Amino acid sequence: MSIKHHYLRHLAYSLLFLSGILFLTSSCSVKEKTSEIIKEGLSGEGPQRTELWVPDEYVSTTSEPQHFTEPSREKTHTDGGEYTSPPEKNEQVSEKDITYPAPQLHKMNPANQICYGIATTIELEGAHFRSDSSVLVEGKQVPSTFISPSSIKLSLTLPDGAEYYKIQVVPPSGATSNTLELLGVYEHPATQLDSINPLKAFVGQRITLHVHGNTFNKNDEIVFDGVTLPTTYISSSELNTQLDLRGKKPGSYDVWVKYAGCRMQKTTSVQIRLMEPEQLKPQLDRVLPLQYQLGKKYTLSIYGRLLPSNGQLLLDQTKLNFVYKSSTYIEAELDLTTNTWKAGTYTLTFVGNNGPSNGLPITITP
Repeated sequence: MSIKHHYLRHLAYSLLFLSGILFLTSSCSVKEKTSEIIKEGLSGEGPQRTELWVPDEYVSTTSEPQHFTEPSREKTHTDGGEYTSPPEKNEQVSEKDITYPAPQLHKMNPANQICYGIATTIELEGAHFRSDSSVLVEGKQVPSTFISPSSIKLSLTLPDGAEYYKIQVVPPSGATSNTLELLGVYEHPATQLDSINPLKAFVGQRITLHVHGNTFNKNDEIVFDGVTLPTTYISSSELNTQLDLRGKKPGSYDVWVKYAGCRMQKTTSVQIRLMEPEQLKPQLDRVLPLQYQLGKKYTLSIYGRLLPSNGQLLLDQTKLNFVYKSSTYIEAELDLTTNTWKAGTYTLTFVGNNGPSNGLPITITP
């Protein structure tokens, strides 16, 4: 081996030895530094929180922070209650751990009244109903069907007794609902329709339809050609409504009365005949009073059909002023104190757009 090779080999061993010395020295420094920090924390001379100093080269830049969370808590019931203290996952829950909100009654259908002695299905609407809730009527449980947390149905037959019946919803535990009052009513007597006036009208016109019968109620409604019309209650024997015949075709149309008892019902129907204007002329049916005497003044009450408001009332050839009430009734003044009139028989007619009406005789005595 040459001197040069021997020298290089010796130099390599020397460098390796120095590297080992440096590594041991660095390790000792880390240990000494760590030992000093721990001693300071234990002796109370340093900060109370112990921190471990580590050189940057020993810290991994890819480490992910660890997140620790409490075990999840979840509800395991469906009746709308809340846990008094949330259970641990998979923990067995008992009924006493759940607090249910009190049921609430908002309204009922039909609206707060049914007839005595007739089985009626009632729907209670509200909130916080449970599948095991009970319905009480005057404190007594009645059969009911749970539909949803906001709906319960029951079939109820009220005995003839109290006027108002209190209804409540009661859960197996917890607070009872508020109270709704149910009114017991008697069946409405059957309404009868006897006649209508007019029986004829012409298309394109607006008229007042008078309906006559008995036991009419304030809630009864007139139906024309299947359409319920706004109805004015006059008395237990008369109802009125406005008929708009514009756009209607000639023909016969049914008129009946819908009345609300324990069940919606309707009367028998009467037909009104609609015709083209040229087919219709005013019709006079009767005039009151029946007797007239010279030297007196009279108010004529004239009944008829298809009397237009712009027509003319004639007694023979003399025009009389009149007050238009409806297409079936007008009033006029007849003054027999003047020299215009003489004893005799005169003819009363009404002239409309389609010609004159029939005539009614009026006899004036001396």
